[in-house]
Amino acid sequence: MTRRRFSIEEKRIIARYRNQMDPTSLLEERVICPICRKSIPIEIMEVDHIKPVSKGGGDNPANLRLLCPRCNKKKHAKYKRR
Repeated sequence: MTRRRFSIEEKRIIARYRNQMDPTSLLEERVICPICRKSIPIEIMEVDHIKPVSKGGGDNPANLRLLCPRCNKKKHAKYKRR
């Protein structure tokens, strides 16, 4: 399985959908990681599937969020069924 690369514009859409844009950043676009709450430049943020593709999740904004690289690596492929 190949990993899909998300463009900056797609990351903007996800961040706006999830209300993750940092309103205090003035000079560059920054996004707040929902796990660690750090403000990170949008280019560095990684797209996370809330429900993994391998478990039936899709690429729609309702199933996506932006995480900082550190939190995304910690999460890995852990998924809890609701």
